[in-house]
Amino acid sequence: MDTLLVLTLFCGLVPAVFSAAVIDNPLSAAQYLMYFNYVKQSDMDNGKLMTEEVMSNGLKMFQSFANITVTGEFDTETMEKMNQPRCGVPDMMNVGADARKRRFAAQAQWPTRSLTWRVDNVTPDFGTPAAIVQLMKDALQYWSDVSGLTFTQVTSTNADADIIISFAPFAHGDGNPFDGPGGTLAHAYFPGSGIGGDAHFDESETYSAAGGGINLFQVAVHEFGHSLGLGHSEVDAAVMAPFYTGYDPNFALHPDDIAGIQTLYGTNVGVPEVTMRPETMPPNVPCTGQFDTITRTADGSTYAFKDNLVFKLDSDSIGLEPGFPAEISSVFPGLPNNLDASVFWDDVSKTYFFKGDQYYRVSGTTLDAGYPKPISLWNGLPNDLDAGFVWSGNGRVYFIKGDQYYRYNRYSGRVDGGYPRPLSVWRGLPSSIDSAMQWSNSRTYFFSGEEYYRFNDRSFRIDSSYPRSTVQYWIGCGLDSIQVATTPVSGGARSLLIPSLAVIMSSTILSLVYL
Repeated sequence: MDTLLVLTLFCGLVPAVFSAAVIDNPLSAAQYLMYFNYVKQSDMDNGKLMTEEVMSNGLKMFQSFANITVTGEFDTETMEKMNQPRCGVPDMMNVGADARKRRFAAQAQWPTRSLTWRVDNVTPDFGTPAAIVQLMKDALQYWSDVSGLTFTQVTSTNADADIIISFAPFAHGDGNPFDGPGGTLAHAYFPGSGIGGDAHFDESETYSAAGGGINLFQVAVHEFGHSLGLGHSEVDAAVMAPFYTGYDPNFALHPDDIAGIQTLYGTNVGVPEVTMRPETMPPNVPCTGQFDTITRTADGSTYAFKDNLVFKLDSDSIGLEPGFPAEISSVFPGLPNNLDASVFWDDVSKTYFFKGDQYYRVSGTTLDAGYPKPISLWNGLPNDLDAGFVWSGNGRVYFIKGDQYYRYNRYSGRVDGGYPRPLSVWRGLPSSIDSAMQWSNSRTYFFSGEEYYRFNDRSFRIDSSYPRSTVQYWIGCGLDSIQVATTPVSGGARSLLIPSLAVIMSSTILSLVYL
């Protein structure tokens, strides 16, 4: 029987407000996990206590979502992340029993694309009331510039509006009090009647037009994303990521934020000025998203391979590093052209490449001595593979060939018994996979033809709004069909469109057993 984590500090029920006090012990961490719906609410009165196992699983979910080291323990890195200022909207929906009571509904969509908004009051922290209203207008325009939405301001406080903006400290009448300076900065409600769409800002914060405080414009753009139906992103740099990382003078929507809002409301019929452009492709190089294989290396770089060329992807934005694509032989001496598959093992900092009946082991971009070697050394693994990857769901290594997949056991040095199995086990994937990899955000990406799929390793299914265009979102050419936000305001990123944030734990457990 698991040891019970007795949450005596809560007196059974979690308070409606999450305190902004420093999170420095397992009890306050448990309260944080419950508030943001990583674990179910603990209730001393009905005997639903939190076990150490539940606490550990909740920490793992949070660590994975926040893109920090997944340990299942309340360590220093986790404590620092939990103490970072953030949005008050829960990251997970319908996990805790009271998720519905918070009225932060799961993703929804306005039935119209012509929305109204009004400002009920403003912060006195900077500027004039008119300047704050203009800031809110500019923040809304960030979303209308790239979508089919239009916004009309309502000036009378007696008139109804879809999005009502207000500032207030602590309890402010919606059942979700703010917590004072730090902690939760603001929250907004997903589209719907009544309070749906409204955005509330914590007046206990010190807001600013640039640095020197909480940048109000950046927070407003994020909250309006919720007002329009977007959930939190699992990508650190996304506008819709839950954590506030400070003033960014180059703040702008990333194409992934744009993909989310355009999925809900379509594209803007106008043509706003494009402020982010891909690297210019060298002459006579095709703008392609179809690769032989794609993988990472020990220094954190990501490389895609096609025929005799290698493409080094920009780790901070969409596009290529300068000087790429290049000949494979000039970057990876000794590596052949027309590769079949690859897999990166982070714990040993080695990248393995496969072609035909041979494999190559690379440290960074240098071929290790004694390679290539025959694939037959991987007892049970076939020749002519299609893809390989380490799955974050269990840390195992998987290989794909045709419509089947193999699980390789690094410790026994052979393919596990009972394999191969049908690729259809991985729900939502196409029947043919060209390449796969676990990227730096611990998500598994599958590439097929000109499209890619992001696999949710917790719910064991393809994430919503996928597949997407590889050439647009990874390589950066052909971005003319993606509209990017216009002139930055005094003040990028990939956002996740969330149709349902319910985490299907039972499905994941079964998947771990079966896979």
